[in-house]
Amino acid sequence: MKNLIAITFIISVIGLTSCQECRDCQSTSTVNLNIEYFELDTNGVYQVTSTNSFTFNGTGSIEASLLPNDTLLDVDSMLSISTSPVLTQELCGQTLKDYNNSAINFEQISGDTIGGLFKFSWTENWECQ
Repeated sequence: MKNLIAITFIISVIGLTSCQECRDCQSTSTVNLNIEYFELDTNGVYQVTSTNSFTFNGTGSIEASLLPNDTLLDVDSMLSISTSPVLTQELCGQTLKDYNNSAINFEQISGDTIGGLFKFSWTENWECQ
């Protein structure tokens, strides 16, 4: 009898911990990119000489690894390509709690003083149903 109670308890615990709330979630994103270009001044110190700014709005989350880091590329096209083609994602458990009906902010900086410093900031607005 004690074994039956113990087995029932274990099965109950496993069943409760494996059952998580999941929802289908969608993100709309806004990406801002500032590219700073540098030149050496007369003292040998790099100074910002010009800045280009770009903004992209779209449906989907941002794939940071696909963000452009080369000014030879069409930046507007690259920003749209960096948006995930997966429009709806299933989120569960703690991730669902973190993202559900919230705005998540990100920042990434890449590049250098020779080719330009790429400063990305983006917001993903998540809505789950």
